[in-house]
Amino acid sequence: MISNLKIFGLIKNIAKNTDSSLRLLVEEKGRKITKETIAFIKSVEDQAYPDEMKLMQEDKTIKDIADTYDVDVSQITIARNKDWYIIYAENDDCIEICDIASLPSRDVDASRQEIHDYIVGVLNVKAHNSHKSVILCAKEDTSYKMIQYEVIKDISTTWDSTSAIKMHDLVLEPKIKGGSSSKK
Repeated sequence: MISNLKIFGLIKNIAKNTDSSLRLLVEEKGRKITKETIAFIKSVEDQAYPDEMKLMQEDKTIKDIADTYDVDVSQITIARNKDWYIIYAENDDCIEICDIASLPSRDVDASRQEIHDYIVGVLNVKAHNSHKSVILCAKEDTSYKMIQYEVIKDISTTWDSTSAIKMHDLVLEPKIKGGSSSKK
């Protein structure tokens, strides 16, 4: 297994090896998620998503966000830098990526690379070490393109019954480069 110290090192590597606009990677969990982070993710969501996909604009607390994603507050982690965020929840069975977004003004390729590096370098390692799958609903033209896992299940759908926004409900099995999948 890869230790928490190694995961921390991977986070530091992501910050060090990306362009200078990364500045600082912040990771907050559960009730320690700050009002500043909540305001930040709401701002990014407001700029990144079409109106029909904005879920957190009325949320004021981490409890509201947990309710929005139907998870327990203690399970939520938010990782962010100055122009993107990932919200995920870890339970006994899986790691669920609840939301991924980046500011549209940012270089799209750089944001996708940083988010990809976080998913592969941190979430993939956590999932692998704990023998869990990763699940998410990925928008076809954005987060779906960043997936670097063995896809166990992929159900194509739309955001809602009246939407043209293409989505994919995914169950993923993480793999470590040069290693095996996480399932025993």
